[in-house]
Amino acid sequence: MKALIAGLVLALVASGAMADERVTEADVAGHGDMAYRAKSSTLYLSATGDLNGDGIDDEAVFVKRSGKVKVSVTFGTKERQPIVVVTMLPMRAFDLKTDMPRMGVDIVEHELVVGTCDKPACEPVAVSKYGVSVFTFESGALLYTWNGKRFVETTLAD
Repeated sequence: MKALIAGLVLALVASGAMADERVTEADVAGHGDMAYRAKSSTLYLSATGDLNGDGIDDEAVFVKRSGKVKVSVTFGTKERQPIVVVTMLPMRAFDLKTDMPRMGVDIVEHELVVGTCDKPACEPVAVSKYGVSVFTFESGALLYTWNGKRFVETTLAD
């Protein structure tokens, strides 16, 4: 059964039915927040840094599909090649036309101390001192930290 499901997923990916595309400069061009975007060489559309504490850079990037936007994280390997599995941050999808022009992604160093366990199950909160910040220019942000199994979301206010 697992082989059948894996085969179906591969067929969908190969056909493009499940393909995500990177958000590009063209998707955010002409918006008033371009002055903020200019402060980043990637226009805050992607960011790299060690998110899982293994000493190898990982990448967080905005991806789009069917007019919706999410953030995808690809973990690096010792060979500097991305692993096959890409993790989507546990966030709602944002609208490409109305939300995305005001949003950015960055890798930030944090000193987040949430406690000894995360809800609903007791797990370490973070194994890396770096997290993915998904933010709206001149507003609040969501911080995603890797706990060894999944990303944990923390809301940050400005």
